[in-house]
Amino acid sequence: MSIVLVVGENCYFDVAEANQMIEDNFLSTEVEYTTWNSLSDDEKTIIIYRNTQFIENYTMLWKGCKIYNSNPMQWPRNVDSQTMQIPQIVKLGILLNGIKQKIESTDTSNLKEYNEMINNGIKEYKIKDASVTFKDDAVANNQYSKMPGLDKIYRDIFDNYFARYSLLV
Repeated sequence: MSIVLVVGENCYFDVAEANQMIEDNFLSTEVEYTTWNSLSDDEKTIIIYRNTQFIENYTMLWKGCKIYNSNPMQWPRNVDSQTMQIPQIVKLGILLNGIKQKIESTDTSNLKEYNEMINNGIKEYKIKDASVTFKDDAVANNQYSKMPGLDKIYRDIFDNYFARYSLLV
C-alpha cells in the first residue's frame, strides 16, 4: 500500500488509535464496530486518510486560526487565545464519517434507493399504481444526508461531532 499515515502531517490519528476509539465507544454488536473490525489495516488506513483529507481540503471552517501557517494540518488551532489540539470528538467524527461511507456503499437494502431519491431532491416517485411521497424535511432526516457544499461529510456526523468547533451552521 502506498499511503503511510503520519500523525500531524496527513492525519490526526493512526489505525491503532482508531481501533481504540471503536473499542471505547461501541458495543461489539453495533454496526460501526462490526464494519470497522471487518476491514483490513490497508482499508482502515485509506478510510482515515481519505476522511482526514475531506475535512482538511474542503470548505470546513474551524473556529480560531492555525497556530502555524506552515503546519500542513488545520489543528492545533488558537481558539479564544488558547492553543487547542484537535478534540477527541472531532477525531471520532472523522472516523465515523468514513465508516458511514463504507456502510452506505455496502447497503443492499431497499432503503438505499429511497435514501438516494431523497438526497437527489425527488419529492414524489410513482410506478403504475404505487407511489411514494417524501416530506419536506426528508433530506434533513435522511440517514445518508450530506452537508450542503460539503458533499463528503454526513449531516449527522457534522451536527454531532464537528459543529461545536466549526463556524458553519
